[in-house]
Amino acid sequence: MAESMLDDVRVSEIMHHMVCDALTIEPDATIDDLLKILVNGARTRHVYVVDSRKHLLGSVRLHGLIDTIFPISSAWQGGPMVFMDIWETLGAHHVSDVMDSQLRYVNENSTLGEMLSIMREDRSNEIPVVDSEMKVVGEVNLLEVIQRYLEHRSEKNDK
Repeated sequence: MAESMLDDVRVSEIMHHMVCDALTIEPDATIDDLLKILVNGARTRHVYVVDSRKHLLGSVRLHGLIDTIFPISSAWQGGPMVFMDIWETLGAHHVSDVMDSQLRYVNENSTLGEMLSIMREDRSNEIPVVDSEMKVVGEVNLLEVIQRYLEHRSEKNDK
């Protein structure tokens, strides 16, 4: 029942539930700027890195900032190999130093199944929605998919 919905429903059909203002930042912004955006926009755990024309360049996950914010603690718990990775992040001053440039996104025509597949692979609760020019137009999170699923079940029960 739920699986068929995943292939039938498109991202455009849940966009009315979507967080319309995805959190974005430019790559030359500071780590402090990034942290302020995350704290002030506590409804999400992702900030999308965009150029001056709002084209998606990458993302930063809150969880990925732990090593940047608390480098000594992370190195101590992770052993010598992690310490070498942490050593590199000690020099992180800008968003471009910590962003993940692997672009993972959906567009309005993507199915919920395609979207959930990406989210499952990335172990993520949020994903950006881009337009045909790769501009970020919003963000969909897993709670919005669950809300659509509940609506779908209610519609089927009413028939």
